[in-house]
Amino acid sequence: MSKRRSLWSKMLTTVGIVNEQRRVPLRCSTRGRLGCFERLEDRRMLANFLVTESHDADVGTPEAVGTLRQAVFDANQFDDGTTDMIIFDSQLNGQPITLGLDEQGNRVFPIFGEELVITDSVTIVGEDANGTPLDITIDASGFDETPTVDNGDGSRVFDVSGAGSPIDVVFENLTITGGEARFDSDGGGVPVTVSGSVTFTNVKFEDNYSEDDGGGLYIDPGGNGG
Repeated sequence: MSKRRSLWSKMLTTVGIVNEQRRVPLRCSTRGRLGCFERLEDRRMLANFLVTESHDADVGTPEAVGTLRQAVFDANQFDDGTTDMIIFDSQLNGQPITLGLDEQGNRVFPIFGEELVITDSVTIVGEDANGTPLDITIDASGFDETPTVDNGDGSRVFDVSGAGSPIDVVFENLTITGGEARFDSDGGGVPVTVSGSVTFTNVKFEDNYSEDDGGGLYIDPGGNGG
């Protein structure tokens, strides 16, 4: 995936420090002309991404600022060995986040795919910046042409696929609904096909569908969920 600079970071929706440097004194040299010097040690801290919008949009567009899709995309870009966190604005409490629909309720088709693909370590937790639990529902039915019929013409909600290396993913205090695995695919809500650790805490799976295995959740034998 390309390292696109997103509008998300420009709008200060990223909270936290990605790279911080501190000085580490080294022993002074008595040889040569350099004398004493200090080197800079890289320290990495997690980044928090705040979701403020309930609609969906293609990443990198002005309409995508504050969306869950943009937050997942940006968290994937911070491939720095830390586990970033996605949290939600308190105004989204009790308001479904509907994938596939824009602000006017029209269907959208993001060029990076429909399901939210996670390729790097991240924690997605239904709480606000103060740690207050929220009622957060993530609904993929906006992509479904026939939402009242289970026929595989919709989209999954998430896809934890990684990028070859083990990752740690946590879903907490969420409702995942409206997902459909296309045709003979597994995991209508969330398929896990990556090694590492994937944890679900207080997560409800409702009205998800797959013609194959795992209507709500499918864990590939090569993956690891708990």
